[in-house]
Amino acid sequence: MQRRRYDQLKFTDDFMFGAVMTTFPEIARALTEKITGRKIREIIAVSGEQVIGTDPLLKRIRMDVRFTDDEAVYCVEMQMYRDRAFPKRVRYYAAVNDIDQIERGGEYGDLKPVYVIFICNYDPFGRKLRKYTFRNRCDEDPSCALGDESVKIVLNTAGDRSTADEELNRLLDYFTTGIPDSGYALTEMIETAVERIRHDREWRERFMSYHLSFEYELKQAKEQAAAEGRAEGIAQGRAEGIAEGRAEGRTEGRREAREDAIRMTVEILLEAGLSESETKARVTEKYSIDGETYDAILARKSDLTE
Repeated sequence: MQRRRYDQLKFTDDFMFGAVMTTFPEIARALTEKITGRKIREIIAVSGEQVIGTDPLLKRIRMDVRFTDDEAVYCVEMQMYRDRAFPKRVRYYAAVNDIDQIERGGEYGDLKPVYVIFICNYDPFGRKLRKYTFRNRCDEDPSCALGDESVKIVLNTAGDRSTADEELNRLLDYFTTGIPDSGYALTEMIETAVERIRHDREWRERFMSYHLSFEYELKQAKEQAAAEGRAEGIAQGRAEGIAEGRAEGRTEGRREAREDAIRMTVEILLEAGLSESETKARVTEKYSIDGETYDAILARKSDLTE
């Protein structure tokens, strides 16, 4: 899927969502109050997409927005693609947040209530509800709640409008269309914030860094794969030829991975609004290449796509 240019980002794009929610805590509060039905006290801390979990033996996760007040922890995530393991992902997010609280010096009894919220553009459960709220209860007696204060809420923009109140419907419609509802102030407040972020030079620079970090991770993954030998090298001939082929394959794989990273960096910078000359200057400096090499790498991409 093609990335949007910076000036085309919508509130539902991960980067814009995090930028708005962290820059405007009043929006984070109002949005979360509407979703949870809970009055949120003064926000102590709000942070954008971050890695949660520090134990090297645990899988770490990125969360779009995570904030706390003096009573609870709230995690809000945009889910704009289908995930077959989605229920397990929800479970894991809640668990890691609990671990994160304990790691910061707390005991079990000190754990704050946690609200894990996912905003989806599809129905992960197929029941056509626009809002799903989950709490742990006893199978034998559903009136008996576990009382662990762990709540998971999933919003579904594709659900049946009759299953939600009018304000929630207007909010979810805004998430789908990107058009604020003049009859619901929260959507207008969010869209105004989106426009301010779009015109903020500092956030534009952060957008470039945001994508470059993912480009770097991709580059590292490709180089690791290349180090294993490009398709186990060019395994032809006798056994002694295989070793030679693998070495050749590794060299070729590393070169291709580096060129892919350069081309991806160029694409990101151009999408962020830099001119071709500014992009060329940044990329040649970043990768320590001259202008002729830069042109040749881009030309090879053109040759492959023709």
